[in-house]
Amino acid sequence: MIHLKGENCFNESGTEAFEGELSEIKELVSELRSRLGTKFRFSKAVGVLLEYPCLRRCVWELTRKREDSNIDPFYLVRHEFVKNRFIELLRLELSKHKLNLRVVSEDPGELGKADVAIKNINNGFRIVSGSVIRVEVKAGASLDINQIIRYLIDSDSVILLRVLSEDAVILRRKELSPIIKNTLTILRGKLTDILNALDKQLPIIPGKYCRSCKASCDYASNTDKNGVNNYANLEKDLKNTLIKTDEAIKKAIKLVLTELLNNMGEGER
Repeated sequence: MIHLKGENCFNESGTEAFEGELSEIKELVSELRSRLGTKFRFSKAVGVLLEYPCLRRCVWELTRKREDSNIDPFYLVRHEFVKNRFIELLRLELSKHKLNLRVVSEDPGELGKADVAIKNINNGFRIVSGSVIRVEVKAGASLDINQIIRYLIDSDSVILLRVLSEDAVILRRKELSPIIKNTLTILRGKLTDILNALDKQLPIIPGKYCRSCKASCDYASNTDKNGVNNYANLEKDLKNTLIKTDEAIKKAIKLVLTELLNNMGEGER
């Protein structure tokens, strides 16, 4: 049985430290749903509010009809390949170290779906956040920093596995709690501002994101920008994926094991 240090206490950097603010934010999101007369997930609301400084863009994102995503299928296949390969190699490594943990793919959560969540399957200790470690796979070049902050709100640790740089890094909630607190303050203030301005004129803050916005606004774009599947670099992209994936996975697994072993009781190592 694996026990984490401080298993039966409330850690000030754990989810409990943010429960009051989270509850208030959830209530504000619920009120916004009701006022807008539409349905959207809590995770979507948080993601949109953190991505766009413009209040009008936020409301447009939360009320617009869902459109078919025009994403390059190779990007989706590559992501799935890396994620599944990570799970297979991690499972073998955990078994070798006799670590009885549950590895979950596409684990749903209030603040987003984890690519991989590593959970304890015993009842010997209490995991405040519900998951020991969360792993996010980045097979392409993009990186959403707000997404990582959002996931740290309800995860003890987030490991970012990035194939292109053949690397993996770990971020711990207890080390970044001031960042999380500021993020929650931003969310609460922004929701309050939107609710107060819904019946008036939503403030506009123009930016690069205006090019993909179709809200009623002088800055919004009136042109459609459809994504195009580009296979010009398929050979290069495919080779990079195959060559770099295992190196990034190896580093991510090392971080997982280090994090687990560092949090085990002395008698269990």
